[in-house]
Amino acid sequence: MTLDDFRQSLTAAEPPVGVTPQEPVVDDRMFDEFREIRRKVWFEATLGLPANQRNLREMVIELTDKASLTLWRSIELKVRVELWEQFIAKIFYAGFEAATVNAALPDIFHTFRDYKVLCSPDWDVRLNGRRLAQDSGRLVRSYFEDDSQKKILHPMKIRKIVKTGRLFSEYFGNSPEATALSILLQPKESDDVWVVSQNLTQIGFSGELTQLHLMMDLGFDCIKPDIVMSRLVLAKGWLAHFPNQLPADLQEADLRGKGKYKNRFHYTNHVVIEPVVNLARAFAAKMRQQRETLERDIGWVSSNLIREFDIFMVSYGQRPDPSAGIVIQLG
Repeated sequence: MTLDDFRQSLTAAEPPVGVTPQEPVVDDRMFDEFREIRRKVWFEATLGLPANQRNLREMVIELTDKASLTLWRSIELKVRVELWEQFIAKIFYAGFEAATVNAALPDIFHTFRDYKVLCSPDWDVRLNGRRLAQDSGRLVRSYFEDDSQKKILHPMKIRKIVKTGRLFSEYFGNSPEATALSILLQPKESDDVWVVSQNLTQIGFSGELTQLHLMMDLGFDCIKPDIVMSRLVLAKGWLAHFPNQLPADLQEADLRGKGKYKNRFHYTNHVVIEPVVNLARAFAAKMRQQRETLERDIGWVSSNLIREFDIFMVSYGQRPDPSAGIVIQLG
């Protein structure tokens, strides 16, 4: 990152001078609109078929039950390895189709599951531009040359995995009694999402959306506001609840950096990310108040409502995923 890039990132992350970020309030109209989205995903995107609905519910329950910080406050090696696998997966999900990553993950986990092994010089990753350099470690070169496994051959991501794996090894080697989650919380002991984001950046796990993806799946109070989520809440008019932060005439093209505001309100900028996360928190608060209503709507409700909000919104707005019971694209 150049100095100019760094300055631009700071500018994008800060609200205008003299402006206090507003907390959104989800009114009954907004909540009813979300309820309709949730019902459409359940009854229409699944074609109302019991097998599809079963797959969708199992997927939602599995993800929401696992999104609990309590589960990750363990010193067991098994939990540390599961957390490490979460890091690996999120590194690959950034920039690749989920279906591509999902198909390759079993072989990727098989190769990289033992983060201690990555400390060997044989896993040194050196780059020639964006390509793997010939003087990289023996096991790195072997990984790229072996075509017997499903894998994603991306030198920069492999370098990031090796670097993070070495940090895991060093941290838990020096702190054998530390919980798995503590590696995200140091050096600032806080579970505030934006503080943890800073912690992750300091250890080299950069990219705010990638960080939020990880934190969301672990059970932090956040979602991952990708382009699907951001354009949907914009189209619904829900972002208008942040008049001091976002312009009233914001368009989807602006979220993609192609509108009149250029990159100022790109969906990857903090100035857009934070309002969408806060909006999701407000919806989760409303959902907790209306839990019985949600259960009546489709017959069930999950254990983690901010995670459930994310899943149903994204399921409404993105391409079908038959493995999760979503066979029709709605939004």
